[in-house]
Amino acid sequence: MSPIMYGLLVTLFGLTIVFLVLTGLWGILAMMKLFFGGKKAQETQATVKSMVNTTGSEVTAAAVQSDEMDADELLAVITAAISACMGGENNLYVRKITRVGDNTPVWGQISKQEQMLNRL
Repeated sequence: MSPIMYGLLVTLFGLTIVFLVLTGLWGILAMMKLFFGGKKAQETQATVKSMVNTTGSEVTAAAVQSDEMDADELLAVITAAISACMGGENNLYVRKITRVGDNTPVWGQISKQEQMLNRL
């Protein structure tokens, strides 16, 4: 057997092994998602539904202060986020939004800014 044919045979054998292992890992991850992923999604939906009463009663959402965003746009964004978490139900009414102040010390705020700038 010539060296070129031997090299092609080794390459083909190696690629076959790599794809078989990747297929096996994909199967393992898919099974893990079935066993462990379903509970988390159900718990998240249950938590959101318990926090938000869809019959039209008062809903309070915590929002981060933003000088750039006006109140109507902020209300629309929060309502859309809650609706998306609930699966797109249309009978949701946000009546009140309570802003929460940032209690982080100055050194903590600077640290957050440095972390974000280092990731750019």
